[in-house]
Amino acid sequence: MPQWPVGRLEQIEKLEQLRVLENGASILVAVTERATRGIDTPEDYAAFVARTRAA
Repeated sequence: MPQWPVGRLEQIEKLEQLRVLENGASILVAVTERATRGIDTPEDYAAFVARTRAA
């Protein structure tokens, strides 16, 4: 996905998910039984890695 060209909608909205759709791919979603944590920042990723290593 990072190598795909940035489309007009992604440029306007600043949502990388639009790159997937503009390049003809699909996005799948699922309903879960519990809430999950997003990874949106380097700090979120570091916390994820720490939780994963502790498990």
